[in-house]
Amino acid sequence: MLPLVIAFAVLSWLRLGPAHAITVPTSPPSDAAAIDPSLVSVSIEFFAFPGYMQLRGTSKCLANLASLRGAQPAIRIGGTTQYVEHHLSCRHGDSVRANSHYHTLGSLRIRGRDRATYDANLQAPVNYTVASPADAPTSLTYGPPFFTLAAQFDGEVTLGLNRQLNNQANSLAAGLRAKESMMNLFAIELGNEPDLYASGSPIAAGAAWSQSADISSEAKWFTEMAPSVSASGSRLTTCD
Repeated sequence: MLPLVIAFAVLSWLRLGPAHAITVPTSPPSDAAAIDPSLVSVSIEFFAFPGYMQLRGTSKCLANLASLRGAQPAIRIGGTTQYVEHHLSCRHGDSVRANSHYHTLGSLRIRGRDRATYDANLQAPVNYTVASPADAPTSLTYGPPFFTLAAQFDGEVTLGLNRQLNNQANSLAAGLRAKESMMNLFAIELGNEPDLYASGSPIAAGAAWSQSADISSEAKWFTEMAPSVSASGSRLTTCD
């Protein structure tokens, strides 16, 4: 009971403490920092993105945020399945249609990414298989239609690409196609949650994965991809 007694004592002291008036100005002072109107932004899991694009609730939600803030929200497409693609994810078990394929998926909460491989010949936004509608794919492919969908957003888009699979040529091809297709492309994110990579990750090549190893990897990828991907003004970044 001692912690409870102490808690009551603290609350009593706070209640009896002196009151301090706080004056809130009716207009911003001249030295106030400007707040980005797109401060409220949205992140969509990579493999689930095509499915969300077919739900009317998605566009309604984004429109409401834009109305509230006076600017379109920024969008980030990425996550654990940045390396996966094809099937769709929707909430509440909704059935959705994508390129003549129907899928029924449950609501999900997923952590991690880096499972997706770009396929320039794939005619669907994403392609993957799961044993249960509630599962996230362990691997997937995605095609050019993925970027066509992302180009439909009114706000700026940050696109996550795979780094864990250590296929820089593939991620570069995806980045170049994104740059070509998306006028709203703000940045390209190389890799997701690299702190979860391990010696078994392809990029580690059997060696121990550490902060210094990740720094070296990031520097190499940024240096080699920036001349091509950043030429249009898009930024390269990473997700910790």
